[in-house]
Amino acid sequence: MPAATTAPRLTRRSAMVLALGLLLLGCGGGPPAAAARGQRVQHPDVPLSVVRPDGWQVQRSRAGFSLIRVTPYGGGYPTFTVRVVDAGDLPSLRIDGRTFDAGPGRAEYKYEKWSNSRGRGYRLDALVNAEGTWLHVDASVWDPAMRMDREFFNEVFWPLLNAVRVTQ
Repeated sequence: MPAATTAPRLTRRSAMVLALGLLLLGCGGGPPAAAARGQRVQHPDVPLSVVRPDGWQVQRSRAGFSLIRVTPYGGGYPTFTVRVVDAGDLPSLRIDGRTFDAGPGRAEYKYEKWSNSRGRGYRLDALVNAEGTWLHVDASVWDPAMRMDREFFNEVFWPLLNAVRVTQ
């Protein structure tokens, strides 16, 4: 009889240890610290530069850059947009998400699912305090899967964000 009462304790304890391990695995670390490789491009009007990897096009806007992948992925063309934000616009852009020390500064970020009439995918939305200069980053990829594959975000979008620099 003592063996029967011992086995459930071990099973419960094993389950608790396994659950804790999975929780730590899922929450461990954070976005990768790697930076993208490619040609650095300086904005002519705002103190901002990005790295344009091979296979990506650069488009300049009044306040920042958009990078668009030349080859499709997941049914569309991934985009990465970064722009300088005025302090007055911060309340409307606040993100209730996780924080991480990215290349240009402290980033508050979240992943979002999106869809429209042409398809669906996932987006990385981040607000970055780059030593007093605020940046808004929006990186999106078409992905019809039911669960987001973070590999593309970790191998492409986070390195692009880490390579953003505020210049003076």
